[in-house]
Amino acid sequence: MSGVHKLRKAAALLAVCALVVAGCDDDQDAAAPTPSSESSAPAEPSDPAPSQRPAEPTLPPEAKGTSPRAAKAFAGYYVEVLDRALTTGLVKQLRSESAPHCSGCSDYIHFIVGIQRAGGRRIGGDWVVDTSRLSARPADGFVVSLVISSSPYSLRKTRTAPTRRYLGDQFSVSLSVDRRGTSWQISDIFSA
Repeated sequence: MSGVHKLRKAAALLAVCALVVAGCDDDQDAAAPTPSSESSAPAEPSDPAPSQRPAEPTLPPEAKGTSPRAAKAFAGYYVEVLDRALTTGLVKQLRSESAPHCSGCSDYIHFIVGIQRAGGRRIGGDWVVDTSRLSARPADGFVVSLVISSSPYSLRKTRTAPTRRYLGDQFSVSLSVDRRGTSWQISDIFSA
């Protein structure tokens, strides 16, 4: 992976992380969790009360098939999945829609699980895709560049940290959408 590609991926992760943790004090950071197994993938955090979590997004019919329109619809669905994971700390669906080799996807998963394990929580901040642009890539894939708006939200970075409120924001991100058998998966996330 080139240095420019790594920089783009880091910038995309930072853009989203900034929306979630902007303004939190360094002295409120939680200690790094100790893994309970040999796996490098973080364990699924405990499930929040069903009444407090948004419903699991459903793959829309428009995202089925092999057309560019289907790839674009899948990218929008993935944003919904990522947004729900940020709200609930539940990453199972996010993992299942991400390619195993997607390091940007893994970075998001580790970040989300870390906040959840520390007792932190994001309330609000729902994401809406404002615009999306599609470009073709070789080998059964597309890059979908998105502009996403976040509504105002509250954040508690750790169990004992004060809850802070933030205005909504807008950011850009690109997703590499590739075929996985008869469906799609995200194989890369980077700043647009």
